[in-house]
Amino acid sequence: MVVVERISIAKASPKTIWNKCFAPMTWETWDPDVEKLEEVTSNADGEKLYDGTKFTFCMKTGIKAPCTVEMKEHELLVFRGAFFMGTASFEGKILLSPEGKDATKVTYSFGMEGIIGGLVGRLNKKAVVEGTEKGLENIVKLSEEASEK
Repeated sequence: MVVVERISIAKASPKTIWNKCFAPMTWETWDPDVEKLEEVTSNADGEKLYDGTKFTFCMKTGIKAPCTVEMKEHELLVFRGAFFMGTASFEGKILLSPEGKDATKVTYSFGMEGIIGGLVGRLNKKAVVEGTEKGLENIVKLSEEASEK
């Protein structure tokens, strides 16, 4: 699997980052490759983001990929999905680590695997790198803006 990992410091708390960028399940606001999320499940409390959330990524390329979430609130978000009948799969992982009083180290990694996914990841590595870098940049920007309010 080709995995891209990028790290940045956000001048925002992990809670602010979580509540602004992830909990609302409007990931298209920070992920440059996503058009929208569809079929987002809710838990018994009505929360959209919980350990086990299921949804469909609707990519700007037209690809639709069913996904699931593994998470620990304000600390870790992992999303996994597959497309092309399972021949391409991906995993995104975002780790939030407090850095002092009002800053957070954001570590974002993304990788693709499978017969088609591995090939796409290697042949289109520049797009994977740019998507990961721009996604991280957007997470930092949105959370810092929310922190200023």
